[in-house]
Amino acid sequence: MPLSALVPIALKSKIRGNPGEWWTAPASDASKVVKWATQNGIPVDDDVAQYAEEAWTHEVDALALSTAATLPFGASCPPVTGLRSRLLPAQEVAVLASTQCRVNLPSKDTSHRALIVADDPGLGKTLEALAMLRVTGAETPRSLVICPTSLTANWVAEAAQHFEEGTFTPWIATTKTPSPVPPEVDLVVIGWEIAGVWVDELNAWKPDAVVADEGHYGKAGKSRTSKKTEQAKGKDGKPIRDEFGNITLTEVVVKEGGSQRADAFLALGASVAKRNGFALALTGTPIVNRPVEMEPLVDFGGFLEIFGGSKAFKERYCDPKTINAGGRFKTLYNGATNLLELNRRLATSGHYLRRTKEVLVAAGLLKQKYVDGVYIFDNESRPNPWMLHGTPAQMQSYRKVEGELQEFFAERARELSGGRALNSSYVQKKVSSDGHKHLKKIAQLRHAAAEIKVEYIIDKVQSVVATGEKVVIAAHHKSVVDAYADAFTGLKIQGGMGNKKIEEAKALFNETTVDEHPVLVLSVEAGKTGHTLCKQALNDAGPSCAFMVFAEQVWTPGDEIQAQDRIWRIGQEREVRIINALLADSIDLVMFGQRLKKRKVVNSVLNAAPEEVFSASKAESQGAGIMAWQLAQAGLGAGRP
Repeated sequence: MPLSALVPIALKSKIRGNPGEWWTAPASDASKVVKWATQNGIPVDDDVAQYAEEAWTHEVDALALSTAATLPFGASCPPVTGLRSRLLPAQEVAVLASTQCRVNLPSKDTSHRALIVADDPGLGKTLEALAMLRVTGAETPRSLVICPTSLTANWVAEAAQHFEEGTFTPWIATTKTPSPVPPEVDLVVIGWEIAGVWVDELNAWKPDAVVADEGHYGKAGKSRTSKKTEQAKGKDGKPIRDEFGNITLTEVVVKEGGSQRADAFLALGASVAKRNGFALALTGTPIVNRPVEMEPLVDFGGFLEIFGGSKAFKERYCDPKTINAGGRFKTLYNGATNLLELNRRLATSGHYLRRTKEVLVAAGLLKQKYVDGVYIFDNESRPNPWMLHGTPAQMQSYRKVEGELQEFFAERARELSGGRALNSSYVQKKVSSDGHKHLKKIAQLRHAAAEIKVEYIIDKVQSVVATGEKVVIAAHHKSVVDAYADAFTGLKIQGGMGNKKIEEAKALFNETTVDEHPVLVLSVEAGKTGHTLCKQALNDAGPSCAFMVFAEQVWTPGDEIQAQDRIWRIGQEREVRIINALLADSIDLVMFGQRLKKRKVVNSVLNAAPEEVFSASKAESQGAGIMAWQLAQAGLGAGRP
């Protein structure tokens, strides 16, 4: 029996100068390797056998802790220096896990700590993280927090609220021009937007811990460079020729993939690991669309070796597809395979916590959330979104925009066909892969649909407000956000607003009655993280806001969940209702359907949902590409999408 039968990511290799064959397997599979060797009569060194036994015990303990909402029997939360607030049971588990998450790999000299806290949004990860940094006896002298820029002040406020004065000496990095960290500072907070330009200065400061809040912002992963030969060109753009008239060739370095902030994120994680420090990633949505987005988080923690390394991770879990890109073969990792196995490896690693609100609901600590009439953890029932039907005149304006886009993408299909049949799979792939380049054009359809829905949604929200309910309206386009805000009392969270104005809007919504400020409009992209919009009961301002309308659709389930959970958080004492408002016979239905498929893939990796639930989504393409192809087909006479 080959080792791969027990260890799927084991590799057979030959060592130069040695006539025999060798298997290599991740250290995390030590117990399976020993079992295989025993079954095949292969002797096992005593040290290896002992390591395997200890690894197996560690996996069992880690699995139990990874989803625990309360401390294991006989365990206690480590004391936290300076903490004056009370930790909730699930937060105590996280603090305990932070003391047990040491990365001890046979092939590495480092012994750092690494943890991914992938709890559902709204379970208090900020306080958890601060408590981890101040575990008595394991305090980190210098700590760095990377977070969304809009939340930098919130981190400082949380430290002041929950800890005694002097426990932290925080400092917020704000400019794009790096400067030395003040000598008295022990907690630097910096926004993701500028982390890339600060990375060298921050590494020079030598933090003992790096906390990546909304760690999925680093999902682009490590950028890669390669060299290629191309024609040398002069300032006039024309090829440079030598004295014999031959075109001069030059070698250039090409950067592919990644992003500046992802490179900074990974560099800081690696730097902390070398100093035996603590790498902590916080994210309620560790996978926004597909499993490949988890790989940078594991890389940040420095424990990719558990999965056999980066290549093995992507080959095993990301459904690799090789394509010919202009004569160069390229492997894409946009798919999803072996997801339940990935979930198990994460859960048994000792470096991953994933506590869902389902656990809190079951324990009576939180009320349910219903989306389009379906309980959020019900993977089988069919959602029932609110379907709106525009008037003939309204739909005519939508059809005009749609017709223009059909013509545009039909022409793109002709250009990309290379003489092939326009309905061929080749043209479909070309148009679909080309679709992401034209998101602004596709957004015209989203905008047209959103504008038609405004009057209907305002009427609906007014009727809900009349019953004494506060409402959050989630939207996307600036003009649409403004239209809803103007229809009520002007409260909104939107891109371009300063932190002070955002905090003022939140305070008015959370601290006043429904008669004073009944509605807040949330721009999904700008306000999906870090904001709590259900504090009314805590402030004696009436019942907590428990109703949200998605006035515009979003492509990713991560954005959807983050936005929804602004009102489904610890402290919410009511059942939460979310409604998706869809314009019938429009792009809304395409986006809604694609998001449901993506959500099933995400749910499988994070929550171990049954594989058959999401198998149809393996071949799921980017929503924009699918929409582009449907528009092209319509423009070529195949009928409307």
